[in-house]
Amino acid sequence: MTLGATPEDMARSLLKKAHAAIARQDLMQIASLPESAPQDREQADTRAPGATSAKLNLDLPFVTPQGVAVAQFEISRDGGGSGGGATSAGERTYKARFSIDLEPLGPVHALVTLTGARARVSLWAERAETISRLRAGEEALGAALRQAELSPEVAVHSGAPLAQSANPLGHFVDQAS
Repeated sequence: MTLGATPEDMARSLLKKAHAAIARQDLMQIASLPESAPQDREQADTRAPGATSAKLNLDLPFVTPQGVAVAQFEISRDGGGSGGGATSAGERTYKARFSIDLEPLGPVHALVTLTGARARVSLWAERAETISRLRAGEEALGAALRQAELSPEVAVHSGAPLAQSANPLGHFVDQAS
């Protein structure tokens, strides 16, 4: 949109962008549907350990000084006991992963895993300065998690995380929008 655009042109552009945003959210909801839906709630709670019983994909816009950036989120809950390490039987694992590309930081990716009182946070950055900034805040993040009565493990990595093979973010991306 240009500064000299007429109100009608601006309205058309905004309407088109609103329709595209709604279409993306519809596609993300479809991507969040389980592979096979259980017949009732009891069946969902008695799945085999490690079976994913809930998953949500969404895009969240953030306003920055450089404009609007969109973070892609995937939030999931495992059936129980699949968080790795020593966990009691039936303990559910919650995972939240997101990616965002903000200037001057560049692409940043995160995976937060919560199993009982154990919180694992893995952060990836693709720029050296961003990695340094994340590592400088590593202890403060660990302290905040301990203050929330969680047992933290925080790690900062360079590059991007390995791609997920099953139903990655953007699996149903609408290229037209």
